[in-house]
Amino acid sequence: TDPPEKQAPDCTLHSFPHNINHCLSWGRSEFVGNFESTPSELKSFLQSGSVDNYVKSLAEAGSVPQDIIEKLNKVMTAISEKPVNFEDCVGWARRVFEDYFVNRIVQLTFTFPKDAKTQTGLPFWSPPKRFPTQVTFNPDDATHMQFLISASILRAKSYSIPNPQKDASWYKQALTSVIVPDFVPRSDVKIETDPNAQSRNGLSGNSEGENDIQDLKNQLSNMNIGLTAAQILPEEFEKDDDTNYHMDFISSTANLRARCYEITEIDKFQAKLVAGRIIPAIATTTAMATGFVCMELYKVIQKKGAEKARNLYANLAIPLFAMSEPIPPKKSVSRVVKNVPDPLNHPEYVEEENIVAYPEGHTCWDRLDVKQTGNMTLKELFSYFEKDHKLSVSSFVISTSDGKGKILFNSMMQSTKANLTMTVSEIVNKFVLTDSSKRLKYFVPSILFENDDGATVETPDVVLWL
Repeated sequence: TDPPEKQAPDCTLHSFPHNINHCLSWGRSEFVGNFESTPSELKSFLQSGSVDNYVKSLAEAGSVPQDIIEKLNKVMTAISEKPVNFEDCVGWARRVFEDYFVNRIVQLTFTFPKDAKTQTGLPFWSPPKRFPTQVTFNPDDATHMQFLISASILRAKSYSIPNPQKDASWYKQALTSVIVPDFVPRSDVKIETDPNAQSRNGLSGNSEGENDIQDLKNQLSNMNIGLTAAQILPEEFEKDDDTNYHMDFISSTANLRARCYEITEIDKFQAKLVAGRIIPAIATTTAMATGFVCMELYKVIQKKGAEKARNLYANLAIPLFAMSEPIPPKKSVSRVVKNVPDPLNHPEYVEEENIVAYPEGHTCWDRLDVKQTGNMTLKELFSYFEKDHKLSVSSFVISTSDGKGKILFNSMMQSTKANLTMTVSEIVNKFVLTDSSKRLKYFVPSILFENDDGATVETPDVVLWL
């Protein structure tokens, strides 16, 4: 097995980074804390039904008192600072910027001034430590706005608040009404400097009653929650989706952190390599497979034809390289299928079912495209199939946002006929999309057809273009 991945000490990540990898690791941990773990805890609390049930479930899961206190504080903060509209999310993002890149730096340099000494009399800020400077928010700085916009949108998504799809000028105008509280550094704050310490936070302070779980439970019971579990949508880090703002947040957070410590900044692609823990494939099976794929791609570009294409089975450990010609895709043809419903008791009883292929001889590479269906009702869509393709729809099933199948129409289910008045766009927005700010160009339902004779019709995938 591979050796365990080396982790930088907590104090380095939280207070004394000296390379961009430290900044990226910290940025990703802040992403997880703000948009994954905290919303997940809030959702668990709301699903539990009561504070007592929530605390009981934590104890049964093996959480120690300190963990329970930490999670209760997370839930209380998430409820007390819950946004009502998107402008609240912008205000939250602006205050987080101030906390990350101004307040924490001010506190750090207050606790350890530039001329601070260690217990042995040596300069505290000696390499590899870098003395930081705060970054004052500037709405005309692209990185500042990248952080603000991505943090605002991710915060809104966590609470199911729609993204208004505004440009940077709208955010700048929204910032004019945001109040950023003044910060005064405190002398009682302890900042961890021991690289061997395993504290979870670089900055820690005293909090009255922090160790009293019952007190926190009482406070939480008296809060006006005003949220449901269905509203809370934790994010799961996905580096390869450029529309989800995950890498926008992490890369901008890391670069602003680097700017505080005069560390060279990197672009979003480089940040993706590090934060996504992507290991370049240089002399591996992946590199070999990529090379063979590119060779096949040359054949496609040069229009060599399917007879020149090759399948490859390779095993570098043996080593073994075996090539074969690809077989043509299976064609769907009209046929009679014989079934024996009860082979044990009545093997002599055989049922025959006519399967009609439409179009005849289609393969898995074919599809039925229906353009401009967004404003069509299901009834109008079904009429289109009857008029243009002489096909009757017997069942219309979609895959919902939670991965389950939902029957919107079945000719044998009277209750589903009420859905015939729904438009395709309404179906997508209500059942398919989890984020109302996103838009689909098309989607692929599961449709069963019959012809005029009542025979089952086998078709390629039907693609509905919105």
